[in-house]
Amino acid sequence: MKKLLGILVLGLLLLIINNCSFDSKTYLKCEPYNDEGVYYFAFSKQYIYFEWDPINSRFNNNSSATHGERYINSSNIQINREQGTVTISPSLSSIFWDIVSNTQTKTIVLNCEEIRKNKLPKEKVDKKF
Repeated sequence: MKKLLGILVLGLLLLIINNCSFDSKTYLKCEPYNDEGVYYFAFSKQYIYFEWDPINSRFNNNSSATHGERYINSSNIQINREQGTVTISPSLSSIFWDIVSNTQTKTIVLNCEEIRKNKLPKEKVDKKF
C-alpha cells in the first residue's frame, strides 16, 4: 500500500512539473516594416502576444484570439499560418483619428518565421544602485 501511494504521489509531482514547464506558445520573428525594426509575436490557443520587451523578457500586451487551422484572429491582428504572414489592421480609434485629421492608416502585412523562445532578444541593464 505504501508503494502504491508513493507511486501515485510521484506521478502527480511529475504531472505538475510537466504542466508548469510546458510552454504552449509559438513565437514569430517578423521582418522590419519601413526600417522600424523587427517585430516579435507569440500566440497560443487563447491569445496573441505582441510588443516584446527585451529588458524584462516578456510581451507587454496580449489580445484574445480565435484559433483555427489556417488563421488566428484577434481584434486587429490576423496570423496566417499557411503563408507565414501577420496582418495588422487599423484599430477603431485610429480610423476615427483618420477621419478627424483627413489621413488614412494602412493595413500592415509582415512576413514572419517561427523561432524558439531563446532566440527572442534580451538586454541586460547595468545597474548603478
